[in-house]
Amino acid sequence: MKIILLLSTIGIGFLITFHVSMNAYVGMMTRNAYLSNMIFWLIGAILAIIVGLLNWDSHFMLQLSDVPKWFLLAGAIGALIAFFMNFIIPRIGIYNVTILAILGQLMTSMVFSHYGIF
Repeated sequence: MKIILLLSTIGIGFLITFHVSMNAYVGMMTRNAYLSNMIFWLIGAILAIIVGLLNWDSHFMLQLSDVPKWFLLAGAIGALIAFFMNFIIPRIGIYNVTILAILGQLMTSMVFSHYGIF
């Protein structure tokens, strides 16, 4: 089971690179990275709503009230990441963006692990 999870995680890495490349390419083709990104997020929101409704938990809203409100900024952070990727990929290339993004993730995860953040 663990090997399947590890291989799936590698697959997610593939999907991330594939996703940001497609998003940036649509931004270049339409000459409007912001609107193309909005369309991608709208499609993602529709899918998230469908999956959420299919897995509805009547206690969710009560449990959500216990979550620190600033954690909900994760949605805005995700959108900003997507906007930035859409902007930067045509300028420095997908390889450079991927390597530098992974470097940033490694550095941040080391700090988080060291100090017990999250």
